[in-house]
Amino acid sequence: MVYFGVIIQNMFTAKWSFLFITCFFSMVATSQTVSHSAVDTSLYAILDYDSSVDMAMITGFYKARTTTLSIDEINDMEQIVDSSYQEYNRKNPRRQLLGPLSTYKRQYVAIVNEKGQKEVWINFFCSSFGAGWKHHVLIVDDGGVCFFQLTINLYSRRAGELIPNGVA
Repeated sequence: MVYFGVIIQNMFTAKWSFLFITCFFSMVATSQTVSHSAVDTSLYAILDYDSSVDMAMITGFYKARTTTLSIDEINDMEQIVDSSYQEYNRKNPRRQLLGPLSTYKRQYVAIVNEKGQKEVWINFFCSSFGAGWKHHVLIVDDGGVCFFQLTINLYSRRAGELIPNGVA
């Protein structure tokens, strides 16, 4: 009888151990981490790719399909953006961009190119002409160094040429 009691007690302990372990791993597996953006979220918008993007771009995409963009991807691009910004200002001492980079508003448009790689076109500007920039691509003729564009291939982690708008 004592032997049977030990078996029941061990089964009871094992059952609660199993239940505890199951609940613990379930909570760990479903917990979410909150990503914080390295870029001030009030200064950017993520827009879908459409024909208005092609009109705004100085260089276009070929056979592009729209895709999504995450905060983590935006954060990952920030070092590439900063490097491109610094390189442009170093190479163009007479036509430097208005800085600092953190004051520019941004429109991000993500696509998948013909090779299946994600690329992001970023439209930078220092004035927004109202709240519409959060919903529609801002198209500006000229504007000088207050407006510039950059394309980044997330697969290769490479930026295209940083291109400021022209001056009238």
